[in-house]
Amino acid sequence: MIRTSIVAFFTALPLCFAGHDVKPLPLPENSQLSAQADTLNTLTILDVVRVFTGSEAGREKMKRLKGEGYACTYVTSRFARCTDHLSYPKHSEDDFSNRSIKEAGKLKVLKSSELIQDPILTHESEAYSEWEVKHSITIGEDTVEYYRLRYMPGLDLFKVVPGREGFTTEYLWDGEKLRKVIDFGMSHEEGFTRYMRTVEFQ
Repeated sequence: MIRTSIVAFFTALPLCFAGHDVKPLPLPENSQLSAQADTLNTLTILDVVRVFTGSEAGREKMKRLKGEGYACTYVTSRFARCTDHLSYPKHSEDDFSNRSIKEAGKLKVLKSSELIQDPILTHESEAYSEWEVKHSITIGEDTVEYYRLRYMPGLDLFKVVPGREGFTTEYLWDGEKLRKVIDFGMSHEEGFTRYMRTVEFQ
């Protein structure tokens, strides 16, 4: 069954989050991890339908979509955008699966070395806590000497952000499994569907 809530996906609390006594856990040492397409799991499916409301047929279409649960917003005086979170893929299983595997295949291998220094707390607030970790990792051909572990209350996981500042990519880490969110859109006759899925690195 497809999950449609990011929070619902992370309901099982790993030991490092028990009672919200957060213990920053670095990534495994001396490891080589790659995306495993057979671990893909769906987080959300957002369907977007464009409607021309300058005709009776268009207005009837928008009325029908609202009846099906879509929320519609005018983007111009004659066009509306209707959106709804679906519990199943809009596209065929083959097309959906093939595109998901293709996107997962674009992810680069992540290699780690030995841990140089234990995580150091660099930020703490109600919004999030962050630790800096001196632990060289290589993503594809790019190597960084540090990464950050960012904990956000409510999600009970860490975001792994390469580098000491800024970011170009991020991963999800619960102390046991490393995941990455892949986000892609697929068009259809009435608009497009945006899919968000996670894939595990092993």
